[in-house]
Amino acid sequence: MSTTQSASSWTLRCFAMEISRQGVDQRVDLPGDHPLVGRFVPDLWLRDGSRLADHGHDGGFLLLDRTPDGAFARLAAAWDGRVSSVTDDHATLTGVLVRPDGVVAWASDTTDIAAVAGLEATLHRWTGAPSSSPEHEPVG
Repeated sequence: MSTTQSASSWTLRCFAMEISRQGVDQRVDLPGDHPLVGRFVPDLWLRDGSRLADHGHDGGFLLLDRTPDGAFARLAAAWDGRVSSVTDDHATLTGVLVRPDGVVAWASDTTDIAAVAGLEATLHRWTGAPSSSPEHEPVG
């Protein structure tokens, strides 16, 4: 093996070690202020022992609703057939809408009116008009 091959091999090993140490952080440029928006959905475990990813095999959008009253899932029901919802116990991350490619399109840590409006706008942006009129009930 030549010195050049040896140096190249060493460089690749160092690069691979650095990636494995730090990980690869990829972000898609999407509108939204939440730090998860535009990133691949994290491996979120649900109370029933399943992972969020376990529920996303139908090829559509997946909404995780952790609001105490299921407000996000009720809103998303108007996009039935394009968005499936999973409800879970209340947590700091109250809602996440995941695109079919695994990228977070919308996320929220609150259940306020702005969160509901943000989810509705994102659903319109990515999945078009609702099949039925979305519910607009007070949240939180």
